[in-house]
Amino acid sequence: MVGRSKTQPSHVTVIDHYVGTNIRLRRKELGLSQPHVADAIGVSFQQLQKYERGTNRISGSTLFVTAEVLKVPVSYFFKGLPDHSAGETFDALTGVQDLLAEGGSLELLSSYRRLSPNMRRALVAISSALVVDDEPLEDPARARMAS
Repeated sequence: MVGRSKTQPSHVTVIDHYVGTNIRLRRKELGLSQPHVADAIGVSFQQLQKYERGTNRISGSTLFVTAEVLKVPVSYFFKGLPDHSAGETFDALTGVQDLLAEGGSLELLSSYRRLSPNMRRALVAISSALVVDDEPLEDPARARMAS
């Protein structure tokens, strides 16, 4: 079935989540607030949050306006999607998106991009040293609060 009847619910898909995450990443990359972007595209900031989380689908016309506001082509939001004709899946992509959704990830990557190659290697060495057997070290501040 190509279309949907008005009584059939609109189901959010992994592609909706992917597009929403890319909207959020681009908005944060530009340093724009949710209320600013929401106002510019003509929706409430709560609706923009739902688009960014992938809990609501974004219409084609709203996606077009969003692309204009975020100064990217519409294709930007779909860039990197797996090629199903080549047998690619969303598994690895979903893991990357989940990681980027964690607090501080975007800020860390933004800072990382501005580092020299030597500083990047040093940062990777430091972060690797903070992880033992694939488990992060306990945060000393949290350990003090728990005792």
